[in-house]
Amino acid sequence: MSADASISQWLTGLTSRRFAAQPSGAVQGGSVSRCVRWPGEGGDACVKLAPAARLDVLQAEAEGLQALADADALRVPAVLGVGEAGGQALLALEWMDLAAAAEGDA
Repeated sequence: MSADASISQWLTGLTSRRFAAQPSGAVQGGSVSRCVRWPGEGGDACVKLAPAARLDVLQAEAEGLQALADADALRVPAVLGVGEAGGQALLALEWMDLAAAAEGDA
């Protein structure tokens, strides 16, 4: 099974929603991990990919995002899950379409 297929199955297992067999493209902005947009039924996911040995870093990021969400001080993406699939460490987040939000503010 390909790495993309493994990640797609992992996302589906986390959310009980069907995800595409591969990401739609890279997302800019990640300096430590590679980030991709993964299309899914009922909403896309932003998936951060890192070497499996860096799983602890992604777990810490997920915990930080959850703490910010719990503080209700600002809007952060919901954490869908953290784990390993396709030989990589993964952090799956709710996709936030910030470009559409910015256009609405104009």
